[in-house]
Amino acid sequence: MVHGEKVYELAESVGINGGIGDKGLRIGTACYDAGMISILRLFAEKQIVEDDPSTFKESDMTKSLAVTTQEKFDKLFKTLDEEQQKMFLEYEDEQTSYLGCSREDYYIQGFISGFRFLMREIKYGTGDELLK
Repeated sequence: MVHGEKVYELAESVGINGGIGDKGLRIGTACYDAGMISILRLFAEKQIVEDDPSTFKESDMTKSLAVTTQEKFDKLFKTLDEEQQKMFLEYEDEQTSYLGCSREDYYIQGFISGFRFLMREIKYGTGDELLK
């Protein structure tokens, strides 16, 4: 996240004085933002790999839903014939992959949102000394 004044300062630092205009400012801000998101995405992806799964704490609600889901899975699975069980397990594998990818996307988005929140707090909450 970059503010317009920073894009303007960067434009001036490379010799674009005053002629950047509103569209240029928006384009510069969007490009800077896209670059920042790319970098933050790489950091978040690296963090996912390095995180120790044993330190992840599930909420009581999540634990309860996991138990209920497994019970319903077992009950349903017993009612299926062998071919249906095979198809159901294939479906479950795809669903698990989807949920894993979705969880990763949410983690990365949360990482980016957290960074933006901190930057706003630094900029508007306590001053912008750290942004310079």
